[in-house]
Amino acid sequence: MKAVGETEPEQVVSGTTDALVSLQVSELGEYTVRVTGRVDGALEQANYEFSVITEQGDIEYDYLYPEGFGNYVAGDVVKFEGEGIYECYGPWAAHCNDEAFLPGVASDPNWVEQQWRKLD
Repeated sequence: MKAVGETEPEQVVSGTTDALVSLQVSELGEYTVRVTGRVDGALEQANYEFSVITEQGDIEYDYLYPEGFGNYVAGDVVKFEGEGIYECYGPWAAHCNDEAFLPGVASDPNWVEQQWRKLD
C-alpha cells in the first residue's frame, strides 16, 4: 500500500488471493485503498473507499492474559498487558493456546499475525 502523496509503498503483498493485509488509520478522514493484482495474467484493480468518522472508544475484551489461556477459541478477545488487545481468529486459531505464538512472546511477529488480529 502507498500513502497518498508518497512514492514508495508502505506494504506490498505478493502471492495468493489468501494474503491478508492490515491497515491502521490514525487520523479521522476519507480513505481509498487500491488493490492491484494479476488474475489469469491480466492486471486487475479494485478501489475500496471508507471513512473514519469517530475515534474508537475503549475495546471490550473477554480475558486478561493469562486468564482463559488453554481455552481460547476463534472470536475470543484477549488483552495482553503491554502489547494490546487481540482477537483470536482464522484457521490457525488453535495456536492461540500455544505460548510460542503469543503477542510479545513469539520470536517471529508473523507467527502472531496468523492467529491474532490486533484491535487497538
